[in-house]
Amino acid sequence: MRIAFISHEFPPDTDHGGIGNYVLRASAMLTDRGHTVEIFAGSGTRDGTFTEGGILVHRVRDMRSELFSKAVAGVFRQRHRELPFDVMESPEYCFEGLEAARQSPDLPLVVKLHTPSMLLAELSGGFPAPTFLNTLKGHGQQLRAFAGAIRHRRPLPRWHWNRHAFQSAMEFDAVERTLAQMADVVASPSAALLEMMAVRWDMNRENLMHVPSYVPPPRLLAVPIETATNVVSYFGRLETRKGVDDLATAIPLVLAEFPNARFRFVGRIGSAPDGRRDFKTYIQDIVGNWRDKVEFTGFLPIEKMYDCYSLTDICVFPSRWENAPNVCLEAMAAGRGVIGSSAGGMAEMLDGGKVGLLVQPHSPAEIAAAILQLLRNPAERMRLGALARQRILSEYNKDKIIASLEKSYTLAIQRHSSAKRITNAED
Repeated sequence: MRIAFISHEFPPDTDHGGIGNYVLRASAMLTDRGHTVEIFAGSGTRDGTFTEGGILVHRVRDMRSELFSKAVAGVFRQRHRELPFDVMESPEYCFEGLEAARQSPDLPLVVKLHTPSMLLAELSGGFPAPTFLNTLKGHGQQLRAFAGAIRHRRPLPRWHWNRHAFQSAMEFDAVERTLAQMADVVASPSAALLEMMAVRWDMNRENLMHVPSYVPPPRLLAVPIETATNVVSYFGRLETRKGVDDLATAIPLVLAEFPNARFRFVGRIGSAPDGRRDFKTYIQDIVGNWRDKVEFTGFLPIEKMYDCYSLTDICVFPSRWENAPNVCLEAMAAGRGVIGSSAGGMAEMLDGGKVGLLVQPHSPAEIAAAILQLLRNPAERMRLGALARQRILSEYNKDKIIASLEKSYTLAIQRHSSAKRITNAED
């Protein structure tokens, strides 16, 4: 098959996060399988067509992903006319493939769900909605932050009222929904996100498909399971939607019971919930006299990040809700003791808690109890780590992932040939 990926994110020019890394991995696997893949991506410095890693990449100079859909459409249409594709894939996020799909209605379309803008806004800031009830719901995270500050005698956080950001997320949500409803197949690496968006976007469930996208690197599979570092690590950007504030609150609870433990945060440092400081300062203020037990590496290249897995015993990912975080799968591949959020895709990854521990969002005490359980029982931690690695090998191996990707494209082609795509939806 000739497969086109439209993705503003694609390393190294626009290496912003998970979408670009997914496209990088998927395109390499599909190319190895014998398919022809071309990528239409953004760049902050260059326009043109380049061969990168053996794959043809068409770069459009535009750093704003919300404008990328229109910027890339002409380049895509011209290439499709020169050498037609069999299928195209676009993320739902920022509706990046919308204009290309509209201008090439003959082409089967797969939309891959990562995290829709409205869901991201809800998890990140709790923006106010027009109704009183939704306003309360939207501010739930901030209300919890106030309650936590009072309970733990910390300074009260600043209240955020960001109506413009909420309205922008609503507008993005409407267009992302349009793109998803145009798709012949809507795929997601987690069943949880498929179910959520099927309801929110009123999608045809026959078009939905669970397509895992992670294949473990051999380097992580080679990490010895039998480690004894007493290091507890968090991998990922330090931000509220990932539950980093709850983990921070749990740290003193753990160290009071197990003072030999150490904590490491690996990833870019975002803003704290109060909006007045960065997350590093926020965590240091919470842990107080335990500061020397907490380390921050900042952003690390992927290879150096992999090194950190071998230096830790336990990985904690207490997100409010998350689709299918690669860091959880990486920790499983490395055979770590994994503590993940029960909300979203991590519950699926950890097989309902059979190969790792699950904690409820917004539960510092529960997080602390889970960490202490694994610190005090290294044999149990290593048993769970071995089971987690085995699950990665059985459920996320390359053959299975490639077969799922190919099936999604084949199904899109079949459905497109028997149904006319809806192209008259509003912008």
